[in-house]
Amino acid sequence: EPGGPPDVSPAARVPAKQEAVRVFDYEFIKANLKEADAIDKIEDAFKLLAEGKVDVPTPMHIGPLRNGQGDCHIKGGYVSDTTTFTVKMATVSFNKNRERGLPPGSGVFCVFSADTGFPLAVFQENRYLTDLRTGAAGAVAVKHLVAPHQGAVAFIGTGIIGRAMCRASNCTASGGAGWKMGLAYD
Repeated sequence: EPGGPPDVSPAARVPAKQEAVRVFDYEFIKANLKEADAIDKIEDAFKLLAEGKVDVPTPMHIGPLRNGQGDCHIKGGYVSDTTTFTVKMATVSFNKNRERGLPPGSGVFCVFSADTGFPLAVFQENRYLTDLRTGAAGAVAVKHLVAPHQGAVAFIGTGIIGRAMCRASNCTASGGAGWKMGLAYD
């Protein structure tokens, strides 16, 4: 190489100035981000995806884990010409957690600099952002696919995602009725 081989010493691997990684906990995220905040962003993301400006690699899956409990899903994405990219790690199906008073899953989003590759932030979201995003995606579908004269929308499924879609759709629809249907009533 011109100028000699690259310096691979430990000192050369430490950046001159690395910003501290910001950590946002679940309570902060939940208090500061609601369905109405997510809908326009999700709609914009769908447009960019349709235009081929989003790199969304195939998700990675680990599990089942110890004693058949739990799985981990790792997903990421990058929007062309933006300064960050994000990787999400979500855990699900830790059903014994209920006995411990814990939810059956959790998750974190890690945001990295697209210029340096260094982490900028970690969002300890415990699937709140995942559910918010999925609900917002449902609301975007309702916005574009439900005719104004239709007076009702129904979602099949009564779990967390069904509730998230109902809440988010309520932000886009004016009036009308909404139902979620499934095997359980909650």
